[in-house]
Amino acid sequence: MKRIKILAVVLALGALCMGVLSGCDNGKNGSETGEDPFYTLQEAYERRIVDKNDLMHISYFLCGGVYVGDEKEWSKIDFIPSESKGNLDDLTARIIKQMYYDQNKNLFKDMTEQTALEHIEISNFGGKYDGGYVLSLFQDFMQYGTGSYIEVIDGIVLILMEPQVVIANEKFIEIRRNNNELL
Repeated sequence: MKRIKILAVVLALGALCMGVLSGCDNGKNGSETGEDPFYTLQEAYERRIVDKNDLMHISYFLCGGVYVGDEKEWSKIDFIPSESKGNLDDLTARIIKQMYYDQNKNLFKDMTEQTALEHIEISNFGGKYDGGYVLSLFQDFMQYGTGSYIEVIDGIVLILMEPQVVIANEKFIEIRRNNNELL
């Protein structure tokens, strides 16, 4: 009888562990948590990954100054960042490029993975903020316009010259780093 109870406990613990492990996010996609590997600045603001002060820093680092107003009328304000944007280390840059490739394989359908990764460029780094890295990503084989575009978030006007400014989700980067991917 005692062996049956022990066996029942072992089986129950095994079932519990299997249930917990099957719900783990492997870091390849965020569907289980509702998260994405990349966010636009607006999405990051709405998810509270960046706040208004962060947007001012991002504007300073990517636009050369901070502007307030709306799409039609804005003005530059005096703003000096309280901290530097830091640097994007090579490993993190490689992980971000791999994440971008994994999410956009359809753009690279005629290339090997290695060739595709060589064509993904990080052209500008806007700093690391709570939960993400702000940067400009593009594929060097695609043509982009030469004009700027304006994005207004909570009264901060970002005059961006880059084709795609995104925030790379730090959770996805750390999962890959902890799994020793690309090391």
